[in-house]
Amino acid sequence: MGRLVLVTGPMRSGTTLLGNMLHGGARARHPELSFAPDTVTDLRDLTPIAASETGQALPLMNAHVSTAFIDRWAELARTALPVFKSKVLSVAPAPGASVYGGKLTGLLPEILALAKLDGLDVKTVVLERDPRDIFASALKRYGEGPESAALAFMNASLSLDYRDAQMPNTMRVSYERLVTYPRETLNEVLRFIGLDSERYDWAALEGGLISNSSFSGIGPNDLVAGSGLKPSIGRHASLDAFHIAALAEFFETGRRGGLETRLQLYDRFLPEVISVGNRYGYAMDGLKAAAKRRVGIIVPLVFAARATSRKASEKLQVIRYSAQRILRRR
Repeated sequence: MGRLVLVTGPMRSGTTLLGNMLHGGARARHPELSFAPDTVTDLRDLTPIAASETGQALPLMNAHVSTAFIDRWAELARTALPVFKSKVLSVAPAPGASVYGGKLTGLLPEILALAKLDGLDVKTVVLERDPRDIFASALKRYGEGPESAALAFMNASLSLDYRDAQMPNTMRVSYERLVTYPRETLNEVLRFIGLDSERYDWAALEGGLISNSSFSGIGPNDLVAGSGLKPSIGRHASLDAFHIAALAEFFETGRRGGLETRLQLYDRFLPEVISVGNRYGYAMDGLKAAAKRRVGIIVPLVFAARATSRKASEKLQVIRYSAQRILRRR
């Protein structure tokens, strides 16, 4: 059937950008590569079918689904792949296509299921991006609605699930490196998927393929300039100290907020994010695991309260409040 290439990763991580680099829609970037956007949904459509037949709940981005789901999805995929390939070749033609594939943002167990198919030559390219920049890009997209911050944080949290997933035959690509060194990075991707990079249309890349990216230089906010090559989150004026503290707390970027702020993150903001994610069908296993760290905050908070006499009573009130919350949950 030829080699199957899948580009995946968290939302707002650059999967659309890489997909456009691999194929220009009506125009092939490489004569041997037929690569379609995620409008070809035949593989994605198998997920609700497999879930309903195996009694599996349907949260996306959940690498811990049952073996029955994995097996059934793989069985369905064996039949669906020829149809998927035909549609890809139709919407993204290439004159001598020996490699075909598509962009499937936000799928995890499905990628694992494909590895179970004997005789299928599949390569997976995972985009990774600074979670702060994912947050900023999503916040810009969702605007100023009441759930925009939770939705943006949900997007960023998906990077935890991809980071921890063990996927065979996988290349992980840094979004920051892709936009900073597009030629070098794309050359590595082409080699990984088994294509001669000399046959790629490099003139198209140099003609401005990356101009539609949300990536930009470091913004004015020194508090959030950090781990990415050029984090863009600082240019988003709508971010406040609370959201910056949330990103620092759960993605280990920059300085963490004060102890009271950190407790608010675990008691108020994090449950809100998980609730929104569940409503949209995202399991967010990585973020739920991070939420269990809350108990470790109480002890340093006690010492901080004793060490700062001027604010001791205020901090002790926070401790009492947190203890009451813990007791109510049990």
